[in-house]
Amino acid sequence: TDSSAGLDPNDPVTSGRENLGVLSDTIMLLRVDPGSTQAQLLSFPRDLWVSIPGAGEQKINAALSAGGPQTLIDTVTENFGVPVHHYVEVDWAGFRDLVSAIDGVPMYFDRPMRDPKTGLDVRNAGCVTLDADQALAFARARSLEYYEDGYWQVDGSGDLGRISRQQEFIRKAIDRAVDK
Repeated sequence: TDSSAGLDPNDPVTSGRENLGVLSDTIMLLRVDPGSTQAQLLSFPRDLWVSIPGAGEQKINAALSAGGPQTLIDTVTENFGVPVHHYVEVDWAGFRDLVSAIDGVPMYFDRPMRDPKTGLDVRNAGCVTLDADQALAFARARSLEYYEDGYWQVDGSGDLGRISRQQEFIRKAIDRAVDK
């Protein structure tokens, strides 16, 4: 969730978050096949328009604030015909704690990248271990820019690019956790 509960009120990540309620910053559905060692992860774009039970047509990320976890579960089930058997909710503080617990997440960057809105700042290409703050900035980045030919260029992939980056981040975080 995009909840800043548990964070210092002066934390830069809380800027502009006053009185907005709690929205689903990221919604992912994980399917674990009990007959194998494989899992699949499906992400829902946060701005996807759906019917939210009891709240009408809205962006899917509003389902949580419309009625809590059960409303989000019902929204996914009713709109996509997929049963949800378990629910996990992580806020920004919890995300940072998870990344800190595994001593950061190594990610490969083919060029410098930044997101002025989230504070992501990767100055050098190559393998960079993202600490808790930069990992959160990376996971939230929807206004990504990359440095090429002496200029910062707008990535332009928005939420769909963010989904791909988040899934790669989760794979790397799981690898890191298993290694530790």
